[in-house]
Amino acid sequence: VAQALETHLTKGLSTAASQDQKRLDVFGTNIYEKPPLRHFCSHCWEQLQDPMLIILIIAGLIAVVVGSIHHPEDGWIEGLAIQFAVVIVVNVGAF
Repeated sequence: VAQALETHLTKGLSTAASQDQKRLDVFGTNIYEKPPLRHFCSHCWEQLQDPMLIILIIAGLIAVVVGSIHHPEDGWIEGLAIQFAVVIVVNVGAF
């Protein structure tokens, strides 16, 4: 293996510049390329694909409508609380 890589077992790699360029051409750089960062909105969208959250969103909308019909003054509060809980869950899950 040491001969194939042109190294010395006790001294390691040579310090010749020509050898360095040859190694770069053959093996490439030893740098890990980081994947591009995803936007926060894409993480939120991924969280919103959860079936339970979809059910909660629909239930919250229904609660707002039904609560507003039966109790116009404050019937919408329960549905709004459900929507607020969904927003919190999505934001926590996106981080």
